[in-house]
Amino acid sequence: MIRAGYDCIHPVDTQAGLNLYAQNKEFGESISFMGHIDIITWRKEQIDKEISLAENEFEKGGLILGSTCGISMETVNDKLGILYPQWQKEKIQKRME
Repeated sequence: MIRAGYDCIHPVDTQAGLNLYAQNKEFGESISFMGHIDIITWRKEQIDKEISLAENEFEKGGLILGSTCGISMETVNDKLGILYPQWQKEKIQKRME
C-alpha cells in the first residue's frame, strides 16, 4: 500500500487483529493511521487507557484517533462521548437549552 502511494491506513481495526503499535514501529515513518479505538466492545476504562497510550506513542503525529469501525446506535449514546469528549459536552449543553 505504501508503494502504491497511500498516505493513511483506515481503519486500524483492532477487532480484525491489527496492532496499531506494531504497525507504527514497522511502517510509521512511511504511513499514517486512523482509527484504533474499539467503541463497540471496549469498556470506558480500556478506551481511556488506549487514548492515553496512543497520545503518548504518537506524540509527534501519525495517528488520527477514531473508532475502529462503524458506529451503532448503542455506541453513539454510551461510548462516542468517551472518544470525543467535546462532542459529548455539546450534546449535553444542547439538551439543557
